[in-house]
Amino acid sequence: METCSTIRDIANLLENIERNGGMSLFVIDGKSNEFCIFECTCSNHKKREPQDAYLSATNHYCAFRTPDGFQNGTGNSLDRLQRIERLLKDKTFNEPPEDLIQILKDPKIEQSSKEAGTVYSNIACPGKELVWYAYGGFPAASLGNWQQLDWPWP
Repeated sequence: METCSTIRDIANLLENIERNGGMSLFVIDGKSNEFCIFECTCSNHKKREPQDAYLSATNHYCAFRTPDGFQNGTGNSLDRLQRIERLLKDKTFNEPPEDLIQILKDPKIEQSSKEAGTVYSNIACPGKELVWYAYGGFPAASLGNWQQLDWPWP
């Protein structure tokens, strides 16, 4: 399998491969520092460009129309995304990842109800070559086991 060298290559790949579920792909081109999120359905995708120096996403579509019924006790995905972005703009970051983990723990962002919950959370700071991932707890940001991952790229 060839590696993708540009964001355009990834978009072409997404055009040609049928998926068995939806996903959000956070993508950064290490050569150009271009970055984006691809929100994917099984057969379609939309590219979300960064509005600031960061990207954030929730587990459901924001670029696509949110399907009816995607409401729960913590609001829909677009509401949660807007809350994340507001908190990111208002925050001075002194201790990554703890500052970002606190944002993900926010009760208006993290899902923790009978109907839905945050299964995993992750944080990446490519400029500092840092990645963290929370697992093993529900909800993930609040009760997950946060671990720093080794940066896989030279």
